[in-house]
Amino acid sequence: MRALITGASSGIGRDIAKELSQKGYDLILVARNLEKLNEVKEKLETNIETVSMDISNPENCKQLYEKYKDIEKLKDIDFIEYVKQKETADQGPP
Repeated sequence: MRALITGASSGIGRDIAKELSQKGYDLILVARNLEKLNEVKEKLETNIETVSMDISNPENCKQLYEKYKDIEKLKDIDFIEYVKQKETADQGPP
C-alpha cells in the first residue's frame, strides 16, 4: 500500500506519515522544505519518496497529480475518520 502525504515535514502531516509507516505503508512525502522531509524520512521504517514542492502553486498541484495519479487509492474509510478525529483533538476544547 502507498500513500501520498502533503505537508509531511511537520505537524499533522508528519504525524500521519509516522502512523502510516508503522502500519506498513510506503509513502510519498510532499513539502516545501526538503531538509525537513529528509529528517522525517530517516525516522520512518518503510519505503519513502520525498518531493520538495510548494503546492500553493496550482501548476505544482497539476504536476504532482500527473506524476502520481495512478497511486493505489486508500480503501479504508477508518483512515479518513482517524484524520478528522486527530485534527479535532489537536485543536483542543472549544
